[in-house]
Amino acid sequence: MRFILDWRYTTKEDLDLEKYFIEEDTNSNHPSENIGIQIVSSGPDISELDEIKYGYLKMIQKARKYIYIQSPYLILDSTFIDTLKIACLSGVDVRVMIPSKPDHPFVYWASYSYAGELLKFGAKIYTYGQMHFYMLRQ
Repeated sequence: MRFILDWRYTTKEDLDLEKYFIEEDTNSNHPSENIGIQIVSSGPDISELDEIKYGYLKMIQKARKYIYIQSPYLILDSTFIDTLKIACLSGVDVRVMIPSKPDHPFVYWASYSYAGELLKFGAKIYTYGQMHFYMLRQ
């Protein structure tokens, strides 16, 4: 959906959306589980406000028990790093997983620098092979 919205915004071409959606398989034999998920969308048609950043900051600030973050590139601005430090000092269990194998050496070492800063405030830092996914859970 995000790609279609970006395409429409950039090219001004009105695509037939129905053509791109897959019909839900209601006859599937796969077990159904109720799992909460939030899809975050961004693109050139989104307002000037940094809604994704503010959404993440709000989640971090509201956490009372734990914050789990997985990111291939842990590059944090001062607002994020300070918010995570405050969470650590407030007794929130902050855990961060970053890759142990770099795909971009400069970003790899920058990630370790930020992780080290959080470690000083009591965050738990984990490394795992090469990964390329993002998650924030609170």
